[in-house]
Amino acid sequence: MDLDNLNYINNMWLGNCFACSSNNHRGLNMKLFHDAEEISSYLKLHEIFCGFEGIAHGGIIATILDEIGAWTIFAVLKKVTVTQEIHIKFLKPVYINQLLKAEGRIISEYDSVITFSVIKVKNDDILAESENKWLLVSAEVLAKLSNIDPNRVNDMINKALKSL
Repeated sequence: MDLDNLNYINNMWLGNCFACSSNNHRGLNMKLFHDAEEISSYLKLHEIFCGFEGIAHGGIIATILDEIGAWTIFAVLKKVTVTQEIHIKFLKPVYINQLLKAEGRIISEYDSVITFSVIKVKNDDILAESENKWLLVSAEVLAKLSNIDPNRVNDMINKALKSL
């Protein structure tokens, strides 16, 4: 998987996000990359993320697809969102300890933002996909939802934007 044409997002998010925060040592610690239209992440899932032995838990798969969609909107539109709906298709098993690529792109910006995300393997075989509907929110609304200081939320957003 060629990373030469992609820009690394130096994720400065101060929170404890299970999917993307480097502060969460039990999380996925997703590393994110972008080009003009797409966000991607390359990861290997550790065995602690199993459902059935050797196969990633469906909730972990959903988390990866959801996170890629959120970062797609943040990187492309520079907006913060919360998930309103997610429709997932589990197409093939996602095995642990294999190199995965998650990709996201925006497919609609009409009444709300819709993203399409996939998880695939080296040969571009798609293992899971989702279509997400997002609600755009302000920093103040996000702070209220998270029950944290609005200044901290603004600081997190501004630091994350600088990484793009």
